[in-house]
Amino acid sequence: MSQTVWNILGILTILASILLFWDYPERLAVLPPDRHFQFIAGGVFFALLLSAIACI
Repeated sequence: MSQTVWNILGILTILASILLFWDYPERLAVLPPDRHFQFIAGGVFFALLLSAIACI
């Protein structure tokens, strides 16, 4: 694929991660306190995955 397609995919991936974390506080508020760490760790892992996809 061309470099332009990769750039567009990278930008869309970054926008997807921003939209994912947009309502993160509301989602975190409804979880029980013992699930907060799992939710945050999963979000960080997913953000790292999206960042890796955007950087390739």
